[in-house]
Amino acid sequence: MQHTRPSDIENVSMQIITHELSAAGIFITGENDAVVKRVIHATADFDFAKNLVFTNGAVEYGVEALKAHTPVITDTNMALSGVSKPSLAKLGCEAYCFMADPDVAERAKAKGTTRAVCAMEYAAKMYPGAVLAVGNAPTALFKIAEQIREGLRPSLVIGVPVGFVNVVEGKETIWNTCLQYDVPAIVAMGRKGGSTVATAILNALLYTATGTLEPEKKGLELKIRYIQKNASAFLKRHARRVSAFHCACLRNKNNEAAPIAFLTELKKRSGNLSKKEVGR
Repeated sequence: MQHTRPSDIENVSMQIITHELSAAGIFITGENDAVVKRVIHATADFDFAKNLVFTNGAVEYGVEALKAHTPVITDTNMALSGVSKPSLAKLGCEAYCFMADPDVAERAKAKGTTRAVCAMEYAAKMYPGAVLAVGNAPTALFKIAEQIREGLRPSLVIGVPVGFVNVVEGKETIWNTCLQYDVPAIVAMGRKGGSTVATAILNALLYTATGTLEPEKKGLELKIRYIQKNASAFLKRHARRVSAFHCACLRNKNNEAAPIAFLTELKKRSGNLSKKEVGR
């Protein structure tokens, strides 16, 4: 069996996606490319190359918002669970889902509406400029559109719910509203979508913001974080193989480049680290 390393699998997958898009005469340029390919990678569905629509500069606005520590709100815990926690941590961002909040459930029952609607009402009060990602509940899109008309200005709206009831209408409503009020948006037109798609879009933005779109860079980030967290253990295990200078660098917690220098020297002297050694 070929390509057993995660980074190799992702690399080859992206190559296949690029080739098949090209063979179909579809060429996605600029900032949207990473988002579309990440969604296709997560779903194996090339329809998203045509179904995903972007307001002007939506990806750039989303990336800049994340770099500015803007919180992320999802409409399902499934989407929340798939968002890259290391990338969020690196950017100083938090991600939330209020669907399971007891107060949200009580308000929804009292109002005779969905928890998604009440969750977005709560999110607007707590985090009015958040990145909003909806992959399941079209009622959330109708509520967000209403809030935008009333003055809410999310940093980005990701509207990609899946289904047959209110889904197409909800997407068209949020798309037209975002265009009218100049709110950045990424929407999957039609019936297709889902929490997986919402997560894929968020992760594409997060990887872009952290400079880890390439699988190898994500792997290096994992190693660096592990070394930073377990510096003492690494020094005890590998100090004899590397120079005193690199050991001293690693002890300096304020030196962000130290783990990279340490890894470089260690690889040079003893080969690649095993998965067990880097805690993957």
